[in-house]
Amino acid sequence: MKNLAAKALDIAVGAAVILAVFAAAKFALGLAGARFPAPIAGMLLLFALMCLKLVPMRQTEAACRLILDNMAIFFIPILVSLFLGDKLPRDKIFSIVLILALSTVATLAVTALSVEFIQKKSRARGSSENVKAEADK
Repeated sequence: MKNLAAKALDIAVGAAVILAVFAAAKFALGLAGARFPAPIAGMLLLFALMCLKLVPMRQTEAACRLILDNMAIFFIPILVSLFLGDKLPRDKIFSIVLILALSTVATLAVTALSVEFIQKKSRARGSSENVKAEADK
């Protein structure tokens, strides 16, 4: 029971951090009068805060894991309403499906390359720390 409560608290704290960063990005864009998508600005701001170690990655990890594990649930209603709605011109369906397929492949490719890059960098950092630790002995 305690483990479940701890997980729930981790998710709640992570979600609160993500929402607070999103709200800050939206507020800043509103003040600046910038026409830029707030969710993207929020992601960039969260990335910058994590790079600067102002927000520890472990603080948002549980909430992000929950979102990633259930991502399909977030997109299914949008896709269904897109194809069932009257606002979609029937002659554009092939173009939309093609764009969805290409963007999915591009997203998978960029994600895979990013993960490989980060893993190589982590391994290199880990091996350099091992060499430094051995030199200190």
